Amino acid sequence: SLDNFLTGRPNRLELALALFEQVLCGLAYLHSKKIIHRDIKPGNVVLDTSMVTAKIVDFGLCRELQTMAGGLQTLHAAGTPRYMPQEQHEQGHGPAVDVFAAALLLYALLIGKHPPRPEDRNTVEGINSLVGVVRERIQEHGLGGLADSLFGDCIRVDPRERPSAAEAAKRVASARMTMMANVKARDDASKNQAAEEKAAEAKAAVDKKVKQEEDKKAAAAAAALKLKQEEDKKTAKAETARYVFALNYCLPSTTVCPQLLFALN
Repeated sequence: SLDNFLTGRPNRLELALALFEQVLCGLAYLHSKKIIHRDIKPGNVVLDTSMVTAKIVDFGLCRELQTMAGGLQTLHAAGTPRYMPQEQHEQGHGPAVDVFAAALLLYALLIGKHPPRPEDRNTVEGINSLVGVVRERIQEHGLGGLADSLFGDCIRVDPRERPSAAEAAKRVASARMTMMANVKARDDASKNQAAEEKAAEAKAAVDKKVKQEEDKKAAAAAAALKLKQEEDKKTAKAETARYVFALNYCLPSTTVCPQLLFALN
């Protein structure tokens, strides 16, 4: 049963919403047959062997609705207190009690533990506190509005203000589609960013290689220039030496002027 998911650690939002939607669809079918379950809680929802499909079990407290002044209602009070709205403690409650309990089931799955006790919950302040916890849990997925538009509506103190199970199921389905679209958009953005980073790395590698080649060519050119300068200097010195020798050879009886030798050197 879903009791096994209440480990004290939050469950994945997509899992919680998928199970919540299935429970609401099951309740919508029951309500269409004028039956209310009256004991929706984690222990009364099980998964099949695929661990994907949720099924509502334990119909021991189910009652057939009767037509009364306030609409279709049941005359008998019963249920599990921690998952019961205030009106379920009295006679004359209707399908809205199942919607309330299903919303608290979603809360339990999101948080990983059972909801607060009725005395800490069945007030406007207590309900606002629960809505705040759910909002904090799901707003990172771009579904912060769902906390008020769905969860908050499903646990309203006045049962007449709660949506039907069928309407709530439609809202959850829409929220799940939005979440999947957001996840896809994030994945696409992540892939694009990864591709851009990879392209930038490849370009940086090519630029680095080109620069290394240019640096090698520049170093080779500088070495060649230095070698040429040294060779030119040697050649100039050799020519100067030959010129001095020629002067001394041609003018053996005279001494070459020191100033001339300095200039030649």
